[in-house]
Amino acid sequence: MAMSDAGLGLAIISIFFAQFFWFFGVHGANVMAAIFDPIFFMVTAINIALYSTLGIEAAIATGEMGYWGANWSKWFIDIGGSGGTLSLIAATFIFSRRREYKELSKYATPPGLFGINEPVIFGWPLVLNGIYAVPFILGPLLSIFPYYIFGPVLKVINPPVIILPWTTPSILGAVLANLDWKSIIPFFICFGIQFALWVPFIFIDNKNHFKKLKLSNPEKYELEMKYLKDKDYRMSVKAEIKAKNLARKEKAKARKLAAAKKKDD
Repeated sequence: MAMSDAGLGLAIISIFFAQFFWFFGVHGANVMAAIFDPIFFMVTAINIALYSTLGIEAAIATGEMGYWGANWSKWFIDIGGSGGTLSLIAATFIFSRRREYKELSKYATPPGLFGINEPVIFGWPLVLNGIYAVPFILGPLLSIFPYYIFGPVLKVINPPVIILPWTTPSILGAVLANLDWKSIIPFFICFGIQFALWVPFIFIDNKNHFKKLKLSNPEKYELEMKYLKDKDYRMSVKAEIKAKNLARKEKAKARKLAAAKKKDD
């Protein structure tokens, strides 16, 4: 078995079980890191030694550099965090009809850009969520193959030669870790695969949610439908929410000023 094929097998196993554990609320990435990180970091250490000694072209020509290096999955697979949830956030903004998910997406976007996705994992939640289980597990698995094709098979991109903090935004990590701007090609293909997988399940979730809401709370269902279909009503609701948030901020500010004044006195 070729080294690249052996790496592919390890990659599939590590990603599958990482997502499997996450589905049950266990930090799958950390569990798998204890097993596979020594291998992946060793690959990057060899790459760094060859690169620093020979330069990138000569090092690649030796055939001894590996593509399954440290944090490879964070740049091409776990885009936005385990499960590729940055694409879920993007798809939610476009296709979801659930107001609470759109609001949550606003708060989940900034941390998601840095690979922190607990607001999505536990906020949706994705844990024990039967509707989103398929894209949550299958998306990362399918995303392995663009990296495998552009890396070990075709060698379009360089092997990884730099170890970056895991909070590096994925698109920067893909370029910087491999010192190769062409890494954005498999990156965007992986992101596109994940995005496409989330979309049909968002439609399923929309249908199931409003069907259940209509049966359990017809009054709230009518208000939600009005929010979706009536632009003026939607704008008035948003304005009301904005006013309430502003009022809360002003009250909090007033309390702080009063506490500071009392302390000075």
